[in-house]
Amino acid sequence: MRVEMYCKRDCDCCEKAFKVLARYAYDYDLAITCTDITDNVALMARYGNQIPVVFIDGKLRFKGRVNEVLWRRLLVNAPARAAIS
Repeated sequence: MRVEMYCKRDCDCCEKAFKVLARYAYDYDLAITCTDITDNVALMARYGNQIPVVFIDGKLRFKGRVNEVLWRRLLVNAPARAAIS
């Protein structure tokens, strides 16, 4: 599962959202990338007041905050990291 988050530097909402996403990163072998939109004029115009914005496998899933209940539901179908025997 590919997770991309648009954010800004020193954004408390972005930090909180990242923590919610990252809480499950190891167990589900997630690659989370954060893109700072501050210097991107097009992204600032589109998402500037709605950050964080989170895309999962290219599909927009969250704006403004990450709903942890919905995030866990999305992970139900994701393969969990294989246990080492």
